[in-house]
Amino acid sequence: MPRLRLLALPLATALLLGACSNPSDVPSNSAGGSAKGGLSAYMPSNSSSNFEITSLPFVNSLSFAPDLCNDAQDVFFVAHQDDDLLFMNPDIATAVSQNHCVVTVFLTAGDNEYGTQQYGLDYQQYWRNREDGEREAYARMSGVPNTWTQQIYTFAGKAIRTSVLQGNPRVRLMFLRMRESNSSGVSMRALWESSDPTLVAPTMDNSNTFTRQQVLNVLTNVLTVSEAKYVHIQDTAPIVYGTRSEHPDHIAAGRFGEAADKAYTAPHVTVQHRDYNIGVEPYNVTTDQFNTKVGAFKTYANYDPIICPPSGGVGCVAPGESGGFYVEWSWRQYFHVDVTQGGSVARLADGRLAAFVIGDRSSSPLKMVQTTPGGSTWSAWEDLRGNYPAPPTVVNMADGRLAAFERSNSGQVMVKTEVSSGGAWGDWVNLGGVVSSIPVAAQQANGTLVVFVRGNDGQMYIKSQLAPNGGWGGWAGIGGPKFTSSPAVALDRFGRLVLFVRASDGAIYTVSQSAPSGGWGAWQSLGGSFGTDVHPVTGRDQDGRLEVFVRGSDGKLYHRWQTPSGGWGGWSKLGDVQFTGSPVAGSNQDGTIAVSVRSVGGSVQSIKQTGPNGGWGDWSNLGGSFVSLIGAMPDASGRLMTLARGTDNIIYRRGQNDTAWTGLQAP
Repeated sequence: MPRLRLLALPLATALLLGACSNPSDVPSNSAGGSAKGGLSAYMPSNSSSNFEITSLPFVNSLSFAPDLCNDAQDVFFVAHQDDDLLFMNPDIATAVSQNHCVVTVFLTAGDNEYGTQQYGLDYQQYWRNREDGEREAYARMSGVPNTWTQQIYTFAGKAIRTSVLQGNPRVRLMFLRMRESNSSGVSMRALWESSDPTLVAPTMDNSNTFTRQQVLNVLTNVLTVSEAKYVHIQDTAPIVYGTRSEHPDHIAAGRFGEAADKAYTAPHVTVQHRDYNIGVEPYNVTTDQFNTKVGAFKTYANYDPIICPPSGGVGCVAPGESGGFYVEWSWRQYFHVDVTQGGSVARLADGRLAAFVIGDRSSSPLKMVQTTPGGSTWSAWEDLRGNYPAPPTVVNMADGRLAAFERSNSGQVMVKTEVSSGGAWGDWVNLGGVVSSIPVAAQQANGTLVVFVRGNDGQMYIKSQLAPNGGWGGWAGIGGPKFTSSPAVALDRFGRLVLFVRASDGAIYTVSQSAPSGGWGAWQSLGGSFGTDVHPVTGRDQDGRLEVFVRGSDGKLYHRWQTPSGGWGGWSKLGDVQFTGSPVAGSNQDGTIAVSVRSVGGSVQSIKQTGPNGGWGDWSNLGGSFVSLIGAMPDASGRLMTLARGTDNIIYRRGQNDTAWTGLQAP
């Protein structure tokens, strides 16, 4: 894929503007006074160490040099030094190894005032050492010397201490240095939880003061300047599994990150990483990943004596010892799964339906199938393995076997296929790419699969099987404007694939193959003005004409349809039901399209055509209390089967003409 061009000032220029020959902090005048750039010098009265705010150069803009980032920029927001190494790895190490640009922002200084008092440590020097430990850990993950350029960068009017790894300038660490909650004074947590918008938190080095909004402004500006494509935050709503409660700083940092993420409107992927509660889950990283992860953490731990108090070192970072939970965390990485994102429904070759979701504790795709074609009972969940925060897209190959597609956290497309229809599954295969949308796949007229993604440059890309059920060719771009949504695709009555996607101007665009299994024509705007979180959905009339459905800015359902001549009708609103998420569309036994949505009240509402290829009737309230729709598809009996996830986390089904929902089981 083409490389993404970033901000105008190359990083090489930025480094020259403020190069510092000493990779560690530069001592300032011990007599006090003001540091350069307007920062007030600060000597902690309760510290025996002799450091002050250092005289570092200011650089007004930090940018990546063109082509530096391999089309991928990851930003990690964490509360403390070590949260990233324990809970966001191996994602960080993987991103570094794949030449992503990696920005980690530490919201607190990790000062731990009461902990340092307990062990008789120098309070002020302690958090400085933790920053040094992070720098060496990232240098180790990068495989380069531990030599850093230290500078001050301005984000949203605040001077933020930033370290740039000289041997790999894709890697930078930023330190906001607010107090953690295990300390006196106004902490980062207090800022988030306070109802007083004027509450001010001074930083540990007195270089800044922050209100809650100012923290959000800084974090949002970091995302904007970095042109983040993957945003990683801590768990915003952790569930306590076992006996260990979550650290309140983790939650507050996660919610700060979530708020900044929502304010950042450029297309990107968001991943929430679980923290303490991963310790009760099965191991899910490979031995190589574990060795990288625990090695980076041990490197850091040499700078943090509270890891192995009171003498420090890494002797306790071993199974069965007092600090063995560090090793247990190093064997795991789990995600907070957003259950509102739904799932996928597909049909096996024998006619049985299969539902796919991400397990909210397993972080891996799960599959549940009808026990008999058209039957009322379903199997237990089968774990398809993998480590993903979003559900897969699942389609049939030419021989009827299912293929599941995922996007890894490093932005690559992964595929896993059945070995035999309804039987075992093979391993996940990496199809490459650097993408920022869920992959969507469809079978074209000649039986080969085509997978569609939005690249990190905002363009649409495709990859096709070289033969039915076979291997894959390379990625190819199909042009068009900048896009912001995941794509939707379907075969039209001429046997051509037709693609739909929302562009940055808010309109829905479409492009179709020029012939069955052929090349692609010109993009056409279907108009409209839809929100950034809108993803189009397709339906197919009985005569093969396509319809496209979207949620309007008023939260109501809109559609356009192909005309018999091949053109498109205008946008039309279908009633006044307001809903959240994306609609799901399927075909009834009589050939009519039915569209279901999750209303703002949580019930499922459905609307269908009055006849095949015809107009639309009124909305029907199917009731229930749900968090998301999984999908809808006719089963072997021809009945449209709709599946949804209840607020009790149980998956429910409702077939056409059923009068009630039937609970199956929780994933």
